[in-house]
Amino acid sequence: MKTLRALLLGLGLATFFTACTSIPLSTIAKLAQFNRESAMAVKPEDVRMKVIVPKGFVVDPAKTNLVIVLKEEDKAEAINEKLDLRLLQSAAVTRSAGMLRGDAEATEFELTLSEKGKQQFRDIQNSLKRQVRRTLSLSAGVDFAAKPADAKSVMFWIELQLSKLDGYFVLIDGARFDLQPGDKVGK
Repeated sequence: MKTLRALLLGLGLATFFTACTSIPLSTIAKLAQFNRESAMAVKPEDVRMKVIVPKGFVVDPAKTNLVIVLKEEDKAEAINEKLDLRLLQSAAVTRSAGMLRGDAEATEFELTLSEKGKQQFRDIQNSLKRQVRRTLSLSAGVDFAAKPADAKSVMFWIELQLSKLDGYFVLIDGARFDLQPGDKVGK
């Protein structure tokens, strides 16, 4: 019985912390398994990122990025590569505005690696060919070309595709970010 209670407490805490950070447990598990081999298997032309924001916000592809960090275990410095993106398309969509609220109008911006971004990714893959123990992490940063003048916060979603076969997975699920003048969302 103690084991079951501990397991339920662990699951409850994991759910609580996941809800607070807006990162689904499935994403945490997927990224925990993202390693040298899985990074080497990615085709740069398959990489896509969807950013979904409320109507009135416009994502700035030039200032929005996908970041890959490689850190060798024995060294203090790390490779921190902000991959260059370009806009593929944007479309009007609806998203849940939260529990006990209806759907809200939103815009989905689908981005892909630019030619420069594809080369950056290939360079990272080439550096991974050396058999060095490294940690590998992914993050995303979003900036806006336009936002409503009265906006004090933004709720956003980010989905990532690393393989056409696997499709998109949710990286950030409805996170709310308080805005200050000149703020950038994410890293």
